[in-house]
Amino acid sequence: MRSRSGRRPSRVSERAARQRGLMDSPLNMAHLQARKAEKFLVAGKYEDAIACHVKAAGFLDEAMKLTDSEQALLSMRLQQQDHLTQQRLVRERWRRAQREQRLREELQRRDRERAADVTAAMSAADACDSAAAPLSTRGAMRTANAHMSWDLRQGGACRDPLEREPDTLLYYLLGGIEQSTLPGTKVPKDARTVLEEQRTHTADLLRMLGLLLRDNERLRADNERLRAENEALRADECHRMAAVAAAAADAAASPGVRAGLGLPVCGLDSDTHFVDPHEVWGLAGMGAARRGLGPAFPHALTPLGELPPLELPTVEGFDLRELEDNSGRS
Repeated sequence: MRSRSGRRPSRVSERAARQRGLMDSPLNMAHLQARKAEKFLVAGKYEDAIACHVKAAGFLDEAMKLTDSEQALLSMRLQQQDHLTQQRLVRERWRRAQREQRLREELQRRDRERAADVTAAMSAADACDSAAAPLSTRGAMRTANAHMSWDLRQGGACRDPLEREPDTLLYYLLGGIEQSTLPGTKVPKDARTVLEEQRTHTADLLRMLGLLLRDNERLRADNERLRAENEALRADECHRMAAVAAAAADAAASPGVRAGLGLPVCGLDSDTHFVDPHEVWGLAGMGAARRGLGPAFPHALTPLGELPPLELPTVEGFDLRELEDNSGRS
């Protein structure tokens, strides 16, 4: 019996009133108008969608006057700007749809005119050639005329121009030729086409393999040639160094020859490897002459004989004998 008292109904009524107040608030009404605008846009009702966005912006303006919270004001201000932007976008989309509609109507009008011209031409050709045409051709022409008349009666000219049936007489006379596929479609390949493609691919791979093998052989031959040239240069360098060492050894072992040439008679020092090549050649020749292989320098080895003593110039007032006596006494 307590449920019949006045307390509980008052609470229910207060809750209902509060809910009605929330439903009728400007912010909630703005959200409802936004959802209606989306539904109208999907249905193609652009004018109604624009009107809903205008109402939503107005409700948000009213809601901003009822609060002092900075965050709430910023959120509602951003929503209002979004509704204004959506109005411009919907208008642009509406204009684009109108242009497409006008273009579609123009194409349909041209299709109807073309269909009327074809029908008139077919009727004239049927009237002129019906007597001389064979029975099969007559039947095909009647079928073509029947199909064209049925398409016109059913509103076939009002369909999309890309989906219309071919309207040439040759198409119906040949029994209907399969339409060519679109450029973007992929035609399935049969076994013969796949096998031919594999053969072509294999031939290309074999040709590339042959080119690589020929390049490999050429590079290998170049490598062998360069290696042989390197070995030859190294052998020449070794022979040259051996000849230089032998010539230096012969020059060190023949002090008489060095004395005859005016060279110092001594052993090899640390600077022997800096001997000039011409001198080394001469020393090698002298070593060969000493071993009995023939004179290398016949004019240089000829004895000069007895030479007269050198005469020193005399100086007045200066006696060399007295100088010698003084040096001997000391």
